[in-house]
Amino acid sequence: MNESTEFRPLPSVGVLVKPTPAEVAQIVALESETFNWEVSNEDMKELADTVQQSENIVGVIRTADQEIVGYLVAVPAIKADKSIVENDSGFKPSELDLYIETFAIASKYRLIQTSSLIQTLATEAALRGFKKLVAHVPENHVRLYTAFGAQALRTITKWYDSDEPHVYIEYTITSS
Repeated sequence: MNESTEFRPLPSVGVLVKPTPAEVAQIVALESETFNWEVSNEDMKELADTVQQSENIVGVIRTADQEIVGYLVAVPAIKADKSIVENDSGFKPSELDLYIETFAIASKYRLIQTSSLIQTLATEAALRGFKKLVAHVPENHVRLYTAFGAQALRTITKWYDSDEPHVYIEYTITSS
């Protein structure tokens, strides 16, 4: 029997407080690798800027070697891009809501770490006074969020310039 006895610790989950340039670069690279549509340099610069703003919450998954293999970027809903309202007239940003702007996890870490990343975000959001996590997610991802207690409230059939329907979800943060 040739079984490996090598122990590999599970990735850790945390919140970036002051992202280093290397951490920002890892997040931007993962965004580009994860999403299969063309992302512009301007989009990547915007993501890098968003990651570095202290009012935003950036949760990350790191391997034992400190490589970022997953991230979630959330912004106060009242500071989310104004075009969101143009695409979803029912979206009413609140000071108490945190908007999940982007979220990506390398495929081999999705099953074991998604729950931890969402819980880490919810904990940090509660500490900062937020009451809900909100997002627009592709219709085929809704099941993932509802598994963590989010409610799917409405479907937007034409989301930006995509023909992929998106669903507006809300997750009420409970204090522990």
